[in-house]
Amino acid sequence: MINLDNITLVAVTSVNIDAHIKALEYSCRGIKFGAVKLLSDIKPDNLPSYINHEYIDNLSHPIGFNLGGDKNQWNYFMVYKLGTYIQTDYAIIIHHDGFVVNPESWSDKFLEYDYIGSPWFLPSDNFSYRDINGEIIRVGNSVGLRSKRLMCLPSKINMEWKPFHDYWNEDGFISVNNRHIFIEHGMKFPDLEIGKSFSHGCMIPEIIKDVKNGVKPFMFHRYDGTNAIYPKF
Repeated sequence: MINLDNITLVAVTSVNIDAHIKALEYSCRGIKFGAVKLLSDIKPDNLPSYINHEYIDNLSHPIGFNLGGDKNQWNYFMVYKLGTYIQTDYAIIIHHDGFVVNPESWSDKFLEYDYIGSPWFLPSDNFSYRDINGEIIRVGNSVGLRSKRLMCLPSKINMEWKPFHDYWNEDGFISVNNRHIFIEHGMKFPDLEIGKSFSHGCMIPEIIKDVKNGVKPFMFHRYDGTNAIYPKF
């Protein structure tokens, strides 16, 4: 049993609640977290006793891609409100299609960073995944690890809530567009090597090579490519 008592495992959703519960349960195999939480506007009857439910407002869209305004509650919640529900030093955020699959691949080196998600594709345009200096950011998908201090920073410093290139995605907001602000406040982001050992998402060449060499990620997000082997709830 791996003891991660300084980490809260959490799902935030108003949709696919039963699938999120199953993903939380699956993520707990072989791991003892400091807390396991489901944040939703509905408390399900079938919730296991070790999963704590906390009520939040209805989040009208599961992710809120490119919706903006008051239709984008999920992304806003993840940036400005999630930290108030976390009492441990870190949280691992899961979705119904992204969760812990290989607990034996956990490494304490992950805790050296304030934000880890799976790597992204290299962009084919001239703006996606680029920070304010034009540098392409390879790692940053939403499913993954965040420190309490990172989650609380946007509210603490009154960081402006705004879209970038008409997108409101909270993972890009944190790890790309406002990356420089988080770094100025001491936050640490991982390189591609750490990102792909932590989680597999997009089937980039580096991940395909790792899979062929028998490398198993701690987490995954979405069922692309070799991720198709993981359970679907």
